[in-house]
Amino acid sequence: MPEIRDPVHGPIALSSQELRVVDHPVYQRLRNVKQLGFAEMVFPGATHNRYLHGLGTMHLAGRAFDSVFEGSGWLAGSDRVRLRQTVRLGALLHDVGHPPLSHTLESILPHLSAVPLDHRGDCPDRQASHEDMTLTLITKSDLADVIRDSFAEEGISPEAVAGLVSRDLPVPAAAYSAGARNLRPLLSQLVSSEIDVDRMDYLSRDAFFTGTTYGRFDRDWLLGSLTHHEDGEGNVSLGLHGRAIYSFEDFLLSRYHMFLMVYFHQRTNAYDRMLLRFFDTLETPVVLPGDSEGYLQWDDPAIYAILRGNHDNIWARRILTRRPIRRVLDLKGERVAELRPLVEDGLKSAGIEAEWMTSKGVLSKYHGKRDDPMSRIHVAFDSHSGREGTLPLEQATDLFSRYRDPTILLRLYAVDADVARARELVLQVLRDSESLDLLA
Repeated sequence: MPEIRDPVHGPIALSSQELRVVDHPVYQRLRNVKQLGFAEMVFPGATHNRYLHGLGTMHLAGRAFDSVFEGSGWLAGSDRVRLRQTVRLGALLHDVGHPPLSHTLESILPHLSAVPLDHRGDCPDRQASHEDMTLTLITKSDLADVIRDSFAEEGISPEAVAGLVSRDLPVPAAAYSAGARNLRPLLSQLVSSEIDVDRMDYLSRDAFFTGTTYGRFDRDWLLGSLTHHEDGEGNVSLGLHGRAIYSFEDFLLSRYHMFLMVYFHQRTNAYDRMLLRFFDTLETPVVLPGDSEGYLQWDDPAIYAILRGNHDNIWARRILTRRPIRRVLDLKGERVAELRPLVEDGLKSAGIEAEWMTSKGVLSKYHGKRDDPMSRIHVAFDSHSGREGTLPLEQATDLFSRYRDPTILLRLYAVDADVARARELVLQVLRDSESLDLLA
């Protein structure tokens, strides 16, 4: 059996069928898409790519599946093989639609009308998301034929794989059923939820390659504590043993701290802003293609080629020579939006060109956003905890209420020569309005 050596998880085994998927150009493109975009400008080791992240996520998906169904006699034989393989493929391919330089260039994704998707959701008149591009590459490129041919014996379709990336994609229920049970909620949650293998991998991987400790958590204990929950109507969703509730809280806080300390690093944000300004100033707007073949030509080297081809552009030149705009101040609080016009007027009067960047840190991107009971995770307690039975995750911990409010940072940047003047001007506005408490 083929094996890949991963510095985070060790040996990752692949079947010959999975290797066909990994070797396809759709997946190979991820070798040239860095996981953290410009983060290497701050953390020099952060040159890892989404290619390795997908493999690690697939590996963890198999481990999580085995933990969830350990001792479940009702899931066996061909159903077990099919569903385990489907979730491994969903985890492997969940990021194939990401634009170059991580999330930075979602702004130049095409309009959804240019993307050959059969299902466009409730809001078809919008810009495509990286998730839309992922669904397109899984179901509308020739990767779909590779999946269909390679896993014909298991009865796995490209649509069944894509349906774990997007719960809104209509897929026949039989693709996720075992007898009378519907496992789609659980399989989707393993790929994307409050306790998913995606963030289990990227937190561990990003902490490793950035050399930080913020993203570390007890991965093995959390994986080994996963279980399943049945709602009495045949729907099976993800569960967690109560013994791991503190490990879950640590996991959630790890993500929160990684965003504030690594993903939102002020210098990384500066490069993100400069790249957006570069594309804003081009005479001919750049829009990524919506078709699969065209989209595959766009990776990080393609963006750097455009930058080099426009070396006279001030923003391109700053990126290529690694001369980022500099942070003036960080502001936070509800009144920042109210004071921003005063700050901008003052900067304009002083002839200072400033750039703004907003970063929003939230503990959970799922909590409170889905009313669908199929998306709930349940925590199973035993008698030793003092509270037997099962509880929805949000009732099993007070972490969501303690971190209910998001952390919003509004960063002001300027070129080196203007930083000192800009800082003093902003401080004066804050003093005049008695708002120095808005300084982050």
